[in-house]
Amino acid sequence: MIIDIEKIKVLLSDSELPSIADATLILDRASNLKGLSLEDVAVLMGTVPDLRAERSGAVESGLSPLMRNKILDTACQVKEAIFGRRVVLFAPLYLSNECVNICLYCGFRAENREAARKTLSVKEAVREAKTLEAKGYKRVLLVAAENPAKSNIDYILKVVKAIYSETDIRILHLNAAPMPVDDLKRLKEAGIGVFQVFQETYHPETYQMMHPSGRKKDYSYRLSAMDRAIDAGFDDLGIGALLGLYDWRFEVLATIAHARYLKEKYGIWPHTISVPRLRPATGSAVKETPYPVSDKVFKLIVAIYRLAVPTAGVVVSTREGADLRRDVLAVGASQISAGSKTEPGGYKED
Repeated sequence: MIIDIEKIKVLLSDSELPSIADATLILDRASNLKGLSLEDVAVLMGTVPDLRAERSGAVESGLSPLMRNKILDTACQVKEAIFGRRVVLFAPLYLSNECVNICLYCGFRAENREAARKTLSVKEAVREAKTLEAKGYKRVLLVAAENPAKSNIDYILKVVKAIYSETDIRILHLNAAPMPVDDLKRLKEAGIGVFQVFQETYHPETYQMMHPSGRKKDYSYRLSAMDRAIDAGFDDLGIGALLGLYDWRFEVLATIAHARYLKEKYGIWPHTISVPRLRPATGSAVKETPYPVSDKVFKLIVAIYRLAVPTAGVVVSTREGADLRRDVLAVGASQISAGSKTEPGGYKED
């Protein structure tokens, strides 16, 4: 079992308020860079604001601000012990927004008639990469919507080969749909560094509701994407949940459970854990965030990921404003995208 959903529910159902002494002991262990168990994370989350209270404007529960500051300070210490003051900058290069899925929260969804659809030619993809290279980027994340007729494995491989041969981009990562092992082997051989697949939401019922049709509807196939990537030879993996689709506490515990599963079964921690927050997308069916995550809680989520999986790159995107990104860099984030364009061809057209 990749994730024990029932165990997560039990941990979240514990209504007992953690003591300062218990939480302090957990933070002391975290400062030794050994990571945290799910039980440890549940205790720390018990010290932060209750989501329902926050949404209703009620007074915060938990032990904040004392424990909040302890969590943030410890996360800062762990980050500097592992990464120093180094920050990785990268840019996403969107290859295609032609998608066969109907994800209710996404502007790329097949039913969105407002979207101007485009899949870059190999030549156009190289031009975008050269534009990013001229801006100083050496690390680029290729992003492709799921469409077997457009952004299939053969197309992606042609793009990867052309960018490596025609630019000085040092490393290409890929965020794409889950693939079979044979296709993933070809990507690894072509020089893809990190292979990313975000579960979006680890909550099965919410996942089914948000993905009513399309290839992405299969929760289990998506959840096992990292297993196939490891079978194909990848040891740099990227996971994450889209914050806002369901209760953030469940998503954080499930993401960490996924990370621990990979470590326990394969001896590999995720290379990156991304923390995207749901934002309004033109043409999406979801007009309001079902479970909003405030900036204050967002900072704590970043810090908890840093404490729980200390070696992972915690990735924050340009969805977040400059002030908040500076704040989270101080409490655990180690990678950020900058100047991102999410439409195919957007860098050259800018």
